[in-house]
Amino acid sequence: MSIFREMGVKETGDKMSEKVVYSIAKAYGVIERTVSDALHMFGLSAGKFNILMTVKHVGRAEGIAQNGISKHLLVTTSNMTRMLDKLEKEGLVERRALPGDRRVNKVFITKKGSELLDNAWPSYKKTVDELVDSAYSLRNKVEIAGLLGQLKKGA
Repeated sequence: MSIFREMGVKETGDKMSEKVVYSIAKAYGVIERTVSDALHMFGLSAGKFNILMTVKHVGRAEGIAQNGISKHLLVTTSNMTRMLDKLEKEGLVERRALPGDRRVNKVFITKKGSELLDNAWPSYKKTVDELVDSAYSLRNKVEIAGLLGQLKKGA
């Protein structure tokens, strides 16, 4: 029996929004646990991995402002500062004041951080592919990506 039937929620009508949100949250939990397990052997959490990926692939050689990472990942600036402090202490990123505006820090990935990502990527990719491919056909994946993309546009 589904949790919705247990709660007395019908699967049609005005309660479907709650079911959609609950299902997305539950799927996120499964993804988060699975990805975290795959990244653990590299000393990475999903959060650290996402920050490093953003710095490396969005910031590229020009770097990216701390608030740019926060906006890209939808994380508060205070949480971002703490995570960047840890990543910098581990030698995976470095922060440099923006010339002409010392209030703005640009974040750059270090060689060590880039190599760590390069080593972790195959495991991450394999884990994500196996998780999604075991549950969905290509047609389902295209449909899900499209539907969730529509939700993002409304935010």
